[in-house]
Amino acid sequence: MGIAAIDPETGKWRTIYKGLSSGLISPDGRYMVYSNIGDNLARSQIGAWVHDLKGQTQGRRIFLRHGYPFWSHDGQKVVIRVPLDNQPRKFET
Repeated sequence: MGIAAIDPETGKWRTIYKGLSSGLISPDGRYMVYSNIGDNLARSQIGAWVHDLKGQTQGRRIFLRHGYPFWSHDGQKVVIRVPLDNQPRKFET
């Protein structure tokens, strides 16, 4: 399991992340934001990440906790929904 970036012109692909996750593409199609999913993640893997799908810059972690990232309407910001401790179905943004 994992996430791969595929070049639609050449069909070449490269692995972005190996593991369980899902990601959202920015409105301009250049970036992907995702949060790693799982109970046994290394501390260095926890958080929300942004990857340049063109491969021109390194992926970077933008948030250090578990959460669900979403792009703002213009794709310039990431909003992260975080579950509140001990409060099922309640979140902060």
